[in-house]
Amino acid sequence: MDIRQALDLLSLRIKIQDKTQLSWIDVPEIIPLRWQYLRTNWKPIKALLQQRIDYISDNDTGLKNRLNLQLDDLDSLVFLKSQNTKNDNPFLNKEYIGNFYDIYGLLLISDIQVLSEESYIINKNINKVVSLNKKDFLDGAGKNPQPQYIF
Repeated sequence: MDIRQALDLLSLRIKIQDKTQLSWIDVPEIIPLRWQYLRTNWKPIKALLQQRIDYISDNDTGLKNRLNLQLDDLDSLVFLKSQNTKNDNPFLNKEYIGNFYDIYGLLLISDIQVLSEESYIINKNINKVVSLNKKDFLDGAGKNPQPQYIF
């Protein structure tokens, strides 16, 4: 486990402990599974994202600008891929997770109905994180699985 993975797992653990809603970026494995829904329902999702960006304090113009740029880029991607007759999923390319990292952080898992495959992945990640202790975060190895959580 590299430092980025450890930080992501720690962030997920803190959200679980604080009972904070999880975002797409907390469980990035579900992002490719959500492409079809996102493509089909882009207008309301885009409006939701724009609303969340607009809600960010005007004092944080750097973040707002970055989010607006990512939203514009994602809008272009969705438009281009929607015009394509092939049913290819650009989110299978991990580069797109990085390109839209901040946008995925604005989308809550609960914004879209969770399918059974997604629920399995979410529970697997939660179980993994819950089973880690301080030493595991430092060493990079989790052990005992915990009971599943349902969303």
